[in-house]
Amino acid sequence: MAKPLHLDEHNAKLELIRLDEHFPEPVLLIGGLAVKFYHRGRNSKDLDIVCNMHVFSSIEATAYPTASYDSISSQSDIQPKIIYRNLQTGVKIYLGPKITDRQPYKFISYDDYFSDAQPYKYKDVECTNIFVPSPHHLAFSKLISAISRKGTEKGLQDLRDFANLSNNKKFSLNHFLNYIGRVKAETHIESFLLSLDANGQEVKLLQSSSIHRGSKFLASVRSTAAELISDIPTAKGSLESIYDQFVNVVVNTGKGRSIHSIKAIVHTGQVSVRTIAKLLERTTLSSDRVQILMRAPEYEDYFRNTASRRAIEDIRDFGFQHQFYSAPPMMHGILVRYEDGFECFAYSFYVRSRNGKTRISNQGFLQVGMSPGLFAPQFDNWFTYHWGKSDTLIHTVVFDFDDTLADTGFVQVCAWCDAIKKLKDHRKQFLREEIKSAAEAGDLEALMLERFSTRQTADQIATSIFEKNTPADTAAVLKAEIHKSRLEVRLKRTLDAKLFPNVLETLATLADDYYLAIVSATDEKIVRKYLRKRGVLQHFSHVYGKHAPYEDWSEHIAIKSQNLIKMASILGIPLNRMVYVGDSNGDFLASSQVGVPFIEARLEKERLGGASLIKSGAARVVIEEFGDLISALEEISPTLAS
Repeated sequence: MAKPLHLDEHNAKLELIRLDEHFPEPVLLIGGLAVKFYHRGRNSKDLDIVCNMHVFSSIEATAYPTASYDSISSQSDIQPKIIYRNLQTGVKIYLGPKITDRQPYKFISYDDYFSDAQPYKYKDVECTNIFVPSPHHLAFSKLISAISRKGTEKGLQDLRDFANLSNNKKFSLNHFLNYIGRVKAETHIESFLLSLDANGQEVKLLQSSSIHRGSKFLASVRSTAAELISDIPTAKGSLESIYDQFVNVVVNTGKGRSIHSIKAIVHTGQVSVRTIAKLLERTTLSSDRVQILMRAPEYEDYFRNTASRRAIEDIRDFGFQHQFYSAPPMMHGILVRYEDGFECFAYSFYVRSRNGKTRISNQGFLQVGMSPGLFAPQFDNWFTYHWGKSDTLIHTVVFDFDDTLADTGFVQVCAWCDAIKKLKDHRKQFLREEIKSAAEAGDLEALMLERFSTRQTADQIATSIFEKNTPADTAAVLKAEIHKSRLEVRLKRTLDAKLFPNVLETLATLADDYYLAIVSATDEKIVRKYLRKRGVLQHFSHVYGKHAPYEDWSEHIAIKSQNLIKMASILGIPLNRMVYVGDSNGDFLASSQVGVPFIEARLEKERLGGASLIKSGAARVVIEEFGDLISALEEISPTLAS
């Protein structure tokens, strides 16, 4: 009997392309083939897919029928490892799905990984249902896996993968470190790093992560950078002495040179502002060349808040440019860059105090040269991201989806009409007379448009459909039934809805000056699929929507507010550096609750007769054409700055 053949790497990729059409919903590819998507040197033939049990069962039934394949499985139903053998060719296929119905992996939420995942692609064929997480999310999962498998060959392979992923140009160190903070994995990772032998293989692998990134990462999560990273050409000393040396170095090396820029990342800013003020006195530095990024005072306690506000007064007196961030940085410092590329860089790391809080280390570092050490590029990248794409206070523009980007109002009205028509006869007896009459006369669409625009929330609309005297338990059943029915219709029809005029061109223009994101009450997978189909998904750094298709939370204003807070936390910026663009009263209330400036998109003016859906009389900026958003943001920005 011929010996069974193993699926080689090329055919494993082809198998993924074949499987794509069998998946009933989007899934994630992790493991070796996902790493190879970013690092060509990784060898793997295992198909590691993240999906739920329903999806896995569907794949087994449709992609591997028993008439064509036999199989050998190991482990459990919720963490299976299966080898399928093609009965005709004898080729073995290795499938190791991660079943999401099982108890979650600690610190890992695969739903988060969809936020910036991209379709798997091989030989110019792009999948529609198989997605590869971003290198920073994939690197995080590899690091967590390495910690759990410490001391094993698989653990070392996880660290190799981590290093190679962090070296990829698409890897975002800011997103990686922010995610560690978001899932509260700092202590877990720090304990692992502190347990390592400084001369061991694990540390060598971590340091091979381009060291630009690896060293910074290690330095940021360990209590002191200098212990682990010993090969940085630097002057060391107390923070005060380093800043004094820094002023002298800048003055002396600056003779005959012109300063191109000074960038500073500060906390309360007092020491750094005084240091830069000394440079103003001793050099020909112009104050408009200085940019200071400081933590927003509202995120501080009373004493730091007071110190920050004093520093802001000094910054304004000197005429320095300044912006605010919210997430604590991993380092702070001052970077002076000359026109000829020469740089002087003074910095210090944040460390963990015994009480668990972070503080600035008393030890400072000074690096000087045409390419001053390992941390200046990362400092510069961190600064550039949090400063924003332009000099306006607005960092990120957040959009609602329905009737703001996509013209889905008619889809939603039709979904209500279809759901009413599909009610069984014994259910229709509870409908209000005006609903029954409109349905019989063919006027249901016009009536539901009126209900949709005046009630807005799903619960209020449903309440207006059924008789007031309907028993409470019966009303609850009717509402649940009609919600499920209309959402099924809505999900199917949303993908065919059109973008509003000028959305494509305007988003492309806005993406040059702002980061863009979405917070919506629509199912997140549908939003992503729609935006990908329309060719605009690449403009959005984050997309937040519902995760359960039949969970209607559009009426719960608090959830949208929470998602705006979550968005600001992940982005690392204050809430008032975001602007929310939406169309409904719920959008307005959600942004108002958390202090996010709001722009009303009144793009449905023809269908709604020019009426606003917002019930509040509060002053706000209104756009009636999507292309007007560019000028509206220019209008609102000075207000934010004041």
